[in-house]
Amino acid sequence: MSHERTIEQLTREIEHITGTRVRIGWVPFYGIYLEDTETGNKYPLGRKHKKEILAPNEQESICRNLCREHWIILLGLNPSQD
Repeated sequence: MSHERTIEQLTREIEHITGTRVRIGWVPFYGIYLEDTETGNKYPLGRKHKKEILAPNEQESICRNLCREHWIILLGLNPSQD
């Protein structure tokens, strides 16, 4: 099973699995960012469309940068062995 997801799929799945709302925002000239509405943490993606595919390592990076490392396991991603 592939764990590639679009930006929209990722946010819906996070909300479904964790109950935490992740908002998709837009900043002109910079692109899309994700915001964890509970913590207020934001992560700029630099992407232009919500339908763009995120690779598993990108999703893992998003979780880490939103300070939600436990989401990596919940989303079925394989955390790197650093």
